[in-house]
Amino acid sequence: MYPKIITLIFLISPLPLLATPCNQATQLVIQAYDLGEHAKVYALQKALLQQALNLCPNHTDAHNNLGVVLENEQNYPKAIHHYQRALQINPDYYEAWVGMGDIYYKQGQFPLSLDAYLNACTRDSPVRNQRITELLDKNNYRTATDKNMLKQASLSLLYDKQALEKLRQKVTDCRSRYRGIAPTLVPNTLLETFVVFRNIHFEVGEYLLTPTAEQQLDEISNTLLKKDMKSIQVSGHTDIQIFKSVPPEESDERQLRLSQQRAVSVVNALAKRNIPINKITTKGYGYTQPAQGYTEADWDKNRRVEIEIK
Repeated sequence: MYPKIITLIFLISPLPLLATPCNQATQLVIQAYDLGEHAKVYALQKALLQQALNLCPNHTDAHNNLGVVLENEQNYPKAIHHYQRALQINPDYYEAWVGMGDIYYKQGQFPLSLDAYLNACTRDSPVRNQRITELLDKNNYRTATDKNMLKQASLSLLYDKQALEKLRQKVTDCRSRYRGIAPTLVPNTLLETFVVFRNIHFEVGEYLLTPTAEQQLDEISNTLLKKDMKSIQVSGHTDIQIFKSVPPEESDERQLRLSQQRAVSVVNALAKRNIPINKITTKGYGYTQPAQGYTEADWDKNRRVEIEIK
């Protein structure tokens, strides 16, 4: 039916065993599986799987398979609920971790996606392992863009040193099994508590915040207010485009000043959201620390802000 759905194969058992609620639930799970992969049967599959859970609430396969059907219907909150229930019953349930990773990936919550995939790194899955490498490459898992605003759950992971230590250990374990995982990654960089916010975006030569940036700052501030943080570093960056009709030295000075103004704009926005301003420092780097490179295709990505907590 689906790659993440478990096919159940059983030997013939005595009738008294088949009569137990959980064995009856298993038969319902098999019936749902046998219906095949068609949107028109989703309703019946959900009914069968829910009936299985009514009989046997801790049936891991029923929770997982119901999660898959709900995921295919794009009912992600309920799908995640059932994947999580399967994992509460069996923390090593590979298919549920994959399902969680896929949903978080579709939602752009890349830190949570990476964490889930790493928990499923006990089997040889080239597609998933390639995605782990993709997320780790160039800090993609800790980067917010216009297409993937990072929510509080993702930010909480990235700003939690203990959670990052667990993530680092999972990456180390995964790479010990599959050497092709992020070959150039230095594992200790995973412990750094910073996030790249490309959706705190600025037009060329500007430092005013956009509506998208304001929404991301809501998520950031709500996360930071729950953290016991000593200090916050806000770093502003520009692209490499020069200011026209001025000498190169003055253009560089303007770039540096503009990056500082962008950082200050973020600080003011955080202060309005009750983040203690006395804990925040700013730094402007101009164009000297590009996120991607110096080509014209990289300019938009380099006009950004990074926020690190200590």
